[in-house]
Amino acid sequence: MAVSWVSVCNAALVRVGSGKISSLDEASEQAGHCRALLEDVLERLLAMYPWNCARSRVFLARVGEAGQRGCPHWPYRYAYALPADCLKALSLGQGAACGGKARLSPFCLELYNGRRVVLCDAKMPELLYVARLQSAGQLTPELRAALSLLLAAELAKADEESAADRERFMREFHLALQEAMLSDSEQALEPLPPDDAYTRARREF
Repeated sequence: MAVSWVSVCNAALVRVGSGKISSLDEASEQAGHCRALLEDVLERLLAMYPWNCARSRVFLARVGEAGQRGCPHWPYRYAYALPADCLKALSLGQGAACGGKARLSPFCLELYNGRRVVLCDAKMPELLYVARLQSAGQLTPELRAALSLLLAAELAKADEESAADRERFMREFHLALQEAMLSDSEQALEPLPPDDAYTRARREF
């Protein structure tokens, strides 16, 4: 069966005892609720952990130098544009040749001229980050299950009589989240950033 945002939404709607939808653009109340919640819920979930399916890497374009041509006196020398699809910056390094090891560089994020920028001292920085996903098919099955549970909890939140259901969905979501993190960590080809979300979640049990 084809995976789509509609199928993810329908999995959540079935959990809350609501009717299914055939399109997110239809005029039904269910579709309206899903349209209002899906993007926010998805971005929250993706930002919780450096998922392999959402990790992206790019060389950054410089947009300023500290104290030069009217730029502020930043704590780092250079400012680089943050990718438009970036949800969470993970690490910054000087790009290395294939088979080599990139040297990680300290960095911070700030707003500059209305856009988010990466501040660092690296001259050719390569950013590893969690990106927004455009297709439900890019999610792993475990991550789709966690997403539908989190969406179900948010759908139930609007109904005061569904407080118990929301608590149950959140408990199920946290279990599904741990399963998704464990499955994802088993596929990692490089060390995850220290104190990652999976490690913190494991400490709670």
